[in-house]
Amino acid sequence: MELNATTFSAFWADVQEIADFLTRQTRRHDADWTLPRVYVERNLSNLPRDCYEHHRSTRAGLLERTLGFTQLLLTQVGNMPMLNETLGGALGGTPGWVDRRWVAEYFQSGVVSAQPSAKDMEGRDGELLMEQLTVAWLVLYFLSVPMGHAWERVRRIADEQGGYPAGVCMAKSIGDVYRGARMNALRRAKEGPLRPGDEDLVLVLSAHPSLLSSDLLTRPDKKLTPDAGHQLGRCYALLQLRLLVALGLPLRYIVPTSSFRRAWEYALNSGRFDAGRAAADALHCLDSVFHRRTGGQSVEVLADSLESGVPPCVLGPRSGVYMLDTASPDIRFGGNRVSDRLLSTYRHRLGRKDLGTQPLLDQSEAQLAAMFVALANPGRTPAF
Repeated sequence: MELNATTFSAFWADVQEIADFLTRQTRRHDADWTLPRVYVERNLSNLPRDCYEHHRSTRAGLLERTLGFTQLLLTQVGNMPMLNETLGGALGGTPGWVDRRWVAEYFQSGVVSAQPSAKDMEGRDGELLMEQLTVAWLVLYFLSVPMGHAWERVRRIADEQGGYPAGVCMAKSIGDVYRGARMNALRRAKEGPLRPGDEDLVLVLSAHPSLLSSDLLTRPDKKLTPDAGHQLGRCYALLQLRLLVALGLPLRYIVPTSSFRRAWEYALNSGRFDAGRAAADALHCLDSVFHRRTGGQSVEVLADSLESGVPPCVLGPRSGVYMLDTASPDIRFGGNRVSDRLLSTYRHRLGRKDLGTQPLLDQSEAQLAAMFVALANPGRTPAF
């Protein structure tokens, strides 16, 4: 097996298939995401034997191909030196990879519609590798075989280049914050009954609220890798959010008005804003996540932007990530981990009770529609 155009093409065909499957799962209220296994349903053993064997062989083939692809990335590309003088990316230069043929093979595979110019690719080899490794990690995760080496390599490059690319890498980082909060709580539960409190609170200031708009899961990103990879990352983040909510951990999910408008612009695609449709979609998305919520969980809309200097972020008790509040494809790195010092500061500011937010949970479809009309047109003609 070689890292060539055929390898890339086969890998991304698998990614598209898995991303489509998981996106369908997010729209099902009865989807069982407790064990994240693609093509392996709870009652699979009750299917006819030929159907069962087909599903089992399909998963085995996906697993073999993805493991082989990931190993090639790690050995042929990922093991190359990662110091600043070699990467050059942190200083704005062109990375000095020992062998860049893999980049040419990737673009020759045709998995992206247009190949960037040489100027546009300057200093972006690391970014491309980060996205490939992150998507490979996600595929293996959903096949129940997570490979820590792949994501650890991504973290090393992020440290060298100052952050994670917007898209799949940031989505995976967000999901990890949710997962980390849940795992911390589960470790405490081994010592006695789990009684979630303020120390478990997860705070979110959302820039792209996939929780409230199904269209955002499949939005185009115009990055170096196909949209299916970024779609897979958003499914992972949404899965981890669902698992956190299902465990009963406290959550405050805040959506600024500007994020709502951006989401509606994606959904409209130059069409006319329909508050009823937006409300019905939001209600369906909320019900699928919060159908068994506890009193410490809330989703709120913020009429104005925060004046406290907190960027869009996801903050767990022990870790957090921040995002650049932009949808521009020209922004190559979309965020990074929050330092311990800022984590405490951001949690304090975002946890305040006087932010002037309005609750979204427990609203009827008509109430949500009326709220969305006010948000979309605060005394003037909407821009979309």
